[in-house]
Amino acid sequence: IDAAANDLMSVCPEGSRARVRYDGARCRVDIVLQNPYVLSNGETAAAVGETHRMVLRMSTSDDGTSGYKLSLLAERVRCINLTLLHASKHILKATHRRDDLRSLAQEALGQGAELMKGFAETWASQWGLYYADKATRDNISGAEALRRIVAQEKYRIQGLSEEATLVAVLKALDEEPGDSRAHVHNALTRAAHTARIGVGSRWADDDAEIQASELLYQPVYWLPEPEDA
Repeated sequence: IDAAANDLMSVCPEGSRARVRYDGARCRVDIVLQNPYVLSNGETAAAVGETHRMVLRMSTSDDGTSGYKLSLLAERVRCINLTLLHASKHILKATHRRDDLRSLAQEALGQGAELMKGFAETWASQWGLYYADKATRDNISGAEALRRIVAQEKYRIQGLSEEATLVAVLKALDEEPGDSRAHVHNALTRAAHTARIGVGSRWADDDAEIQASELLYQPVYWLPEPEDA
């Protein structure tokens, strides 16, 4: 694991820093690039509180069942929210060979600027978009959107019940209240890191970030009442 982290650092810009999580079987290495992007909140081109950093994430396992998987994410500095810069779970995959990892990381970093540009455009648009009721097409509040998202199992924090997940995301929404899709997304990604979960669910934030990212990139914003889903 140390060798893999060092290989990643060797191809990343100077000044990058690494975060490593390892539980004896599964590993995640986040290389945080010190290249801040100040994104729009839909009103101003460079909004206060919307500084993001790009993160190169490597995930793998020690048992040989999975090779290296790389993803690029945007980390919102204000509250350490992480969002995939791309709609799929991983952008690149390779074997466990170290040479493959280095070349894979270089390829991923080569896509970074273009992916961040696309994410910035998506992010700016989300502040002016809202989830709507499927039947009436009327906009619904951020809290109601979260209730329906959780009830329809579009988002669940591993290790928590439906009720506990809802409590966690509504508490996160209270930190930055609002009704836009951006507010909803921030609540989902914030809850992924702040919810109280057991040791057995230590990877819950990974899964929750992926679910939130999938919702961010989906083109349909209509949410039916749970009983009508």
